[in-house]
Amino acid sequence: MRCTKCGFHYAVIEPSNEELAKYYGNYPMPEKLSPITAQRYDEWLRSFQPYRMNGRLLDMGCGAGMFLQRALAAGWESYGTEYPADVVDRCRSKGLKMHQGPVSTHPWPKEYFDVVVSIEVIEHVPFPLADLRVLVDLLRPGGVLYITTPNFNSISKWLLGKTWDVVCYPEHLSFFTPRTMHRTLTSLGMEKIQLRTTGISFHRINIAKGKPTQVNGVDSDEDMRRKIETKWYLKGAKAIINGLLNFSKRGDTIKVLYRKKG
Repeated sequence: MRCTKCGFHYAVIEPSNEELAKYYGNYPMPEKLSPITAQRYDEWLRSFQPYRMNGRLLDMGCGAGMFLQRALAAGWESYGTEYPADVVDRCRSKGLKMHQGPVSTHPWPKEYFDVVVSIEVIEHVPFPLADLRVLVDLLRPGGVLYITTPNFNSISKWLLGKTWDVVCYPEHLSFFTPRTMHRTLTSLGMEKIQLRTTGISFHRINIAKGKPTQVNGVDSDEDMRRKIETKWYLKGAKAIINGLLNFSKRGDTIKVLYRKKG
C-alpha cells in the first residue's frame, strides 16, 4: 500500500509473532566478513569520529555483530540488539553489550549514545516510525544516526518490476524512498548531514532473471566488488555510476547520516 499523504509504501498485512518466529527461525546470519566489507565498516567508523564524546555506539539488529566487532576494535563501547538467544550469546562472547528483543524494550537511559546505526534492518519492521523514534531518543543531542535500507525508487526496481525481490512478505514490510526517509527523520528532530543512494545489485538482478548468482563459487556482487577494488579504471567507473545514481536518487541502497538537533 502507498500512503496518499506522505508517499510511504508498506505491507498492509501485519505478520503475527508466530509467523515471524517461523520465518526468522533459520534466518542466515553470516559470521565471515569479507575484507572489502571490513574496509567499508572502517570508513563508516572514521566518519563517526567527529561525533564521538562518550564513546558509546548502538547497532539495532546487529546480526552476528560483525560491524560491532570492528567498532570495538576501533575503541567504541559497542552495544547491539538482536532477537535469537543463541546469536545474542555469541555476540556477548565477543565482548559486545547486547539486548535481546526489540529495541523498544531496551534498558538504556535517554541520550545514552553518540552513534546509532541500523544496517539493512528498518525495512524488516512493521512500524518503523516507532523504532526510529526510540533510536532518536537514545541519541544525545549532536549525536548521529546512520541508516542503510533498500530504495523503493531504485533502478533495479524499475528494471525488474514485479520480480524485484525486495518486496517479500513477511521479511520486508516497510519501503523507503529518499524523500520519505528525509521527511521521517526531520519530523523526529534530525538534520541531514548526508543522504545518498548508491549501487546496483547484480545478485538481485540475476535472481530475478533466473541466472546463476555466483561466479567461481563467489557471490556475483562480491565478485564485482573484488574486481573494482583491484582495477583503477573500474574504481573510476564505479565513482561515476554512483554519482549518477545519487544525483537521480535511483541507487539500490539509501544511506543516510543525520544529526540530532540540540
